[in-house]
Amino acid sequence: AQTEHDYRIAVAKKMLELRAEGTPVTIIADITKGEKLIAKLKLDRDIAKGMSDACNQAIMAIRASMSGLQSLISRDKEAMKLL
Repeated sequence: AQTEHDYRIAVAKKMLELRAEGTPVTIIADITKGEKLIAKLKLDRDIAKGMSDACNQAIMAIRASMSGLQSLISRDKEAMKLL
């Protein structure tokens, strides 16, 4: 969330700066995207999002594995009762 915040603030500041300098509105977005700092912040934001998504996928995989193990344990407990 912090990287998204930093990126959006930097974009807004740059756009206002360019508009104040009299840059035509139609090209402000393109110029802003080409700014080195803005591009770096966007990359950082995208990397953070990718890491977050990867962690969430890993958590889901671990939960699925745990569920499978719980099922095996339950079956083993039932089998032990029959002996």
